Parts: sequence; structure tokens; C-alpha cells
Amino acid sequence: MNAKVTPNTRDAEATRLKLMHAATEAFAAEGFAGVRIEQIAQLAEVNKAMIYHYFGSKEGLYEAVISAAATQLRVPTERSALRLFQDQLPVQLSDPVVRLLAWEGLRLGAQDGSANE
Repeated sequence: MNAKVTPNTRDAEATRLKLMHAATEAFAAEGFAGVRIEQIAQLAEVNKAMIYHYFGSKEGLYEAVISAAATQLRVPTERSALRLFQDQLPVQLSDPVVRLLAWEGLRLGAQDGSANE
């Protein structure tokens, strides 16, 4: 059975990519705590329900974005590797991926108390 493609046919992969791109920009600019689901949906021009459909939660979307960013930069996603990345990589704040991973390093440090050392 062939599915008929119409202008209204939804493209799941395109929607996921739009959400990932919007979330990368938003999280890089504001950090995890500074971003609302509604902001990401608005940037991606999709219904916010799609975030829950594809990623389960804001945390799930954030984890997908961090994983994609780490893969793009060929950085392991283990906690110690992210801390090493945060400490040793020259900060290039004009690059959203670098800003995103810097936010993640700060978040991880705050979770385990190392940000206060």
C-alpha cells in the first residue's frame, strides 16, 4: 500500500530537527533553567506538544541536544569528560554549541557541588 503524499503530510524528522535547532539556540543563550518549552516551540514554529511527543520532556530534549552537541564536537558525554571540556577548551562564546556545553558543565558542577570548590 502506497501512502499518498500531500502538502499537509507531516514530516516527523523535519519537525524533530526544527526542535533540536531551536532548542540548541535557546539553551545556548539562556541555559536549561532559563528556557521555557513554549519558547522552544515558538522558535521552531511547532506545537509544544511535539516536544513531549518526540522527547518526552524538557529534560529529554535537553539531553538530546547535549548529546548531539557533544557528538558534533566529538566529546564524550560522560560527566568527567564534560567537566574536562569545560575546564580546558578555550571559550568561544560566539559558537552556540560551545555555549551550550559550557552551560551543561556549569549545571553538572552545580549538581555535584564542584562549582563551589
